[in-house]
Amino acid sequence: MQISPPFGYKEVVPFLKTQKVRLLRAGEVPEFAQRGNAIPISHSEFQAAARDYARMGQFILEGAQVQGQSILPEGWLPDATTKRADIGKPGRGYGYQWWTYPGGNFGGQGIFGQSVTLLPEQGVVVAIVSSWPKATERDRSMARLALMQKIAAAAD
Repeated sequence: MQISPPFGYKEVVPFLKTQKVRLLRAGEVPEFAQRGNAIPISHSEFQAAARDYARMGQFILEGAQVQGQSILPEGWLPDATTKRADIGKPGRGYGYQWWTYPGGNFGGQGIFGQSVTLLPEQGVVVAIVSSWPKATERDRSMARLALMQKIAAAAD
């Protein structure tokens, strides 16, 4: 019997991905990227307007397609947005860089209240740009989750 360690969110992977993108933008392409490897873009330290977060969410909601073809390997998006790690909160979990919520909903959460939440059954994307006083706050996070549940119910 294998016992998994408790879930612990680690920010290092998105940070490293962001550094890779910074190098590319600066024209300093690392050797691994020159060999044709994909260049993932991460949310860490990423700043955008609410409409741009919403556009990214809509892009994912529509299957990450460009000119009618997905840019992701077949099956990756459903895998990424399915709970892979239990976070000790009923109905919630963590996939591949996506938080999972009740009802098949998922999203990206940043610090200080930034979030993009996708409600696939309703075809809705909710982008929030915020400025919480602290990077993370349990009460505000719970209020945001309750808001998403109300939006999903209203959109049904």
